[in-house]
Amino acid sequence: MSALVERVRDDSSATLDLTAAAEAVVDRTTAGGADADPDAVADVRLRLVHVHLPKLVENGVVSFDSEDGVVRYRGDADVEAVLASLAGLRTD
Repeated sequence: MSALVERVRDDSSATLDLTAAAEAVVDRTTAGGADADPDAVADVRLRLVHVHLPKLVENGVVSFDSEDGVVRYRGDADVEAVLASLAGLRTD
């Protein structure tokens, strides 16, 4: 779920609506470039709501307003360190 956390963190307001979050995950996990497959986005969105976001919320990484569908990055030094390590792996 680093794609989700990186995307919401990098947004200027540190918030992201659920559909944009799902699109970011699909884009990161596929070749990207073209518009994301709507079925893939719907599948990821469902998994975000029922699997990944609850875990991220429970661990204080993000908050999620299910009524508005908004994910907000809370900021965390440990998460930043992990994301930096992952970024290094992707560019090496």
